[in-house]
Parts: sequence; C-alpha cells; structure tokens
Amino acid sequence: MLSAKEVEHIQDLILMDEGGLAGTHGMGPLEGSDPSLDHDLGDDQRGTGYDVVLWIEEEVALNGFDPPRIKVHSANSSARAKMEAGIRSIERLMANQRSL
Repeated sequence: MLSAKEVEHIQDLILMDEGGLAGTHGMGPLEGSDPSLDHDLGDDQRGTGYDVVLWIEEEVALNGFDPPRIKVHSANSSARAKMEAGIRSIERLMANQRSL
C-alpha cells in the first residue's frame, strides 16, 4: 500500500501540467469523466504520465481502486504505446475483479 506521501506525489504529478490530465482541473485527482493523460507532465524528474498509469495499475491490483476510463493524448509514440499497454492491463485487472 502506498504511503500518504507517495499518494500526494502521484496527485501532484496528475495535476502538475495543464496539458497533463484534461478534465480534472479544479477537482480531486481522477475525478471527472474520461480523463485524457499526456506522457509529458512537465518535469520527468518528478514523474511522467506512464508513472501515473503504473500507480493506478498498482492501486487497482492491490487496493481495489475503481479508476475512470483513461485515454492517452501523448504525441510521444513509444510512451503512448507503453501507457496504452498499462491501461489495457488495468482493464484486465478490473474485468478479473468483477468476475470474482
């Protein structure tokens, strides 16, 4: 399970860049419908959109987090592919959890 500090860091990544997670500004992290995530959140040293996808995947797997449907709008083709693979993994985890 993530510490409060780790969750806060992920939340900062999500809201760091105006182009990062569309549709959530002014609301809590990941609230809103069908957020669109960019790979470049403005400071790769602090994390990327892929890091956010990994965090969501971990929260789904370990804590039963129910994420919104996530879209990717990154122009970085290799990062987009990694992020989309992570989202597919999240969708599989969700399907498996629903079938239990």
